[in-house]
Amino acid sequence: MNDSIKYFTFFVVALVFAISFVAVPAENPHGKLKIDCNQCHTTATWNVKLNQIPFRHFRTGYLLLGAHRDVQCMSCHQSLIFSHIGTACIDCHVDVHRGQLGVNCADCHSTLNWENRREIFEQHNNSAFPLLGMHAITDCEACHVNQQQNEFANTPTDCEFCHQQELATTTNPNHREEGLTSDCQRCHRPTATTWTQATYRHQSAFIDRGAHANLPCASCHTENFADISADCFACHEKDYNSTTDPNHAVFGILTDCVLCHNDLRWDDAEFDHVQLANFELRGAHSKIKCGECHVNNQVTDLPRDCFGCHESEFNAVVEPPHDENNFDQDCLQCHTEFVWSPSTFDHNNTQFPLLGAHDKVSCVDCHSTGYATTPTDCFSCHQSDFNTVADPSHVDNKFDHDCLVCHNQSKWIPSTFDHNNTQFPLLGAHTTVSCADCHTAGYNNTATDCFSCHKKDFETVADPSHVDNNFDHDCTMCHDQNKWTPAFFDHNNTQFPLLGAHSNVSCGDCHSAGYNNTPNDCFSCHENDFNAVMDPNHIDNNFDHDCSVCHDQNKWTPATFDHNSTQFPLTGAHTNAACTDCHSNGYSNAATDCYSCHKTEFDKTADPNHSAAGFPIECQDCHSTSNWDDTNWDHDNQYFPIYSGSHRGEWNTCVECHTTASDFGTYSCIDCHEHSKSRMDDKHSGEVRNYVYESAACFDCHPRGKADD
Repeated sequence: MNDSIKYFTFFVVALVFAISFVAVPAENPHGKLKIDCNQCHTTATWNVKLNQIPFRHFRTGYLLLGAHRDVQCMSCHQSLIFSHIGTACIDCHVDVHRGQLGVNCADCHSTLNWENRREIFEQHNNSAFPLLGMHAITDCEACHVNQQQNEFANTPTDCEFCHQQELATTTNPNHREEGLTSDCQRCHRPTATTWTQATYRHQSAFIDRGAHANLPCASCHTENFADISADCFACHEKDYNSTTDPNHAVFGILTDCVLCHNDLRWDDAEFDHVQLANFELRGAHSKIKCGECHVNNQVTDLPRDCFGCHESEFNAVVEPPHDENNFDQDCLQCHTEFVWSPSTFDHNNTQFPLLGAHDKVSCVDCHSTGYATTPTDCFSCHQSDFNTVADPSHVDNKFDHDCLVCHNQSKWIPSTFDHNNTQFPLLGAHTTVSCADCHTAGYNNTATDCFSCHKKDFETVADPSHVDNNFDHDCTMCHDQNKWTPAFFDHNNTQFPLLGAHSNVSCGDCHSAGYNNTPNDCFSCHENDFNAVMDPNHIDNNFDHDCSVCHDQNKWTPATFDHNSTQFPLTGAHTNAACTDCHSNGYSNAATDCYSCHKTEFDKTADPNHSAAGFPIECQDCHSTSNWDDTNWDHDNQYFPIYSGSHRGEWNTCVECHTTASDFGTYSCIDCHEHSKSRMDDKHSGEVRNYVYESAACFDCHPRGKADD
């Protein structure tokens, strides 16, 4: 029990002791402000220094602008509970206007300066009376008279309210006497800098434009402003009557001044001459005075053609004299209405258009004898030029008087004679030579062949000598017009085209005896080569002089003789044999039969002995050109089967059947042990008619060696 009391007492004491150490929070003087104290206060001092604290007022939802940024917090926040404050201007600022201008102070004031008048003017512009001109710099009290401080409501907006005195005292014109309206803005503008700067504009019967717009009112309104005529003549009658050029009264010109004049200027009238006189004034006519044509104010029976007015000018012209040359009186052919001189005669409309240098010469250079029937050919004007030309002399050479053949209208010299239009067009080197080089004897009947000019060149040529070789005078066969040398004679156009090695040899190699009647056969040039050949010797063998049989034009050696073109084409082993193997006795009349060359082989053959057996010497019957030993004798098909049938393998040599060695035309069938006479007689007697025990009889019945033949 005692222990329980002791533990309880200890627990209570500990609990009281613990509670005594728990801090009780202090009350915030700013109320429920959710901003950390260190945003405004520091541990150094409790006082707030606005320029040193991190607190930003815009985070509260109210941005400090203008003068608000520089005032102390307590100027607006009268209570430490900062949330107890309004955000409207009148919450802090007393409304001196007593609600007359509304509760939105920002319409007139700003946070920069409470007395910002620009804002006031802008506010005034949104009212029924914008501040313009002098009103913009006038003190408010000048119009808002006898009103309480800053109370500007219900002020009249009509001009007369402020300007009654000016309306009453104005004498020019006297507004009261003239009964002018009190609507001042008809003449006085709010933007004007002075009251006397009136800007009245006529808007109805008479619009004051041009010169009228700058006149003083009294210029027209001499007595009053009412019942004034809008007709020009009413004011300008004196001007009308005093005008002498033209005299309006004498001419009976209408008093409707706007027909000729406008309200910009009285002078420089713009009379519509086309509409009223049916004569359009153009060019210089539009600038002259009326009296220059309408002399003595004449308005009827005036000529309408140029000559009618300009006859004196026509007769006074001396270069060229119009009267003497009987010029057409239609002045417009040469003159225009813009200026009388210089004239603008268009020569291009005549039969002789002025081109090139003609365009710049004086008229009298061509029209020295007048302007009528002036010739249009060149020679008529340029005869002296024609006659004085010395190179070439046009007179001596009887040149054509058609100057345009050589000259053009741009320049007389240099001439532009086009030789290509003649029978001898200038090509190559001819285009650069002087005319006299060819026309030494004049320009008439000049020869067009080369030899006529190049005879000296022809005669002086030494290699080859054209004269000695009696060359053709047609120089174009070897030369062209670009250069005389080197010549380009085309041998291919002759009977002997140059081919192969011939194309590289000198002319003198073949034409050693001249160029006339030069033979075109090979032997004529190659006789020495022909005679010098030893293998085979062309002379000893009496070779044909037609070298092309063995040689071609590319090379003399090696020869290219085609044996296949002869009566003995080379085939088989013959193609590899040396020529002398067959032509041991020469090349002329060489035999073409085999035996002539192969007699030795024929005689040496023992099996069968060709000589003893009297074999024919037509070797080709058994032999071929491919191989001498392998004969192609076909005993089976031509005579009797010995390589097939029952006789196959039954013999070794030919003489076993051909028992007469000197005659293979004979044979024996009965000398074989198989054909004993007794056996054959028994077998054939009584069965074979005309049976005879002879070899020929056997062959007659058994030509293929068979018993049943």
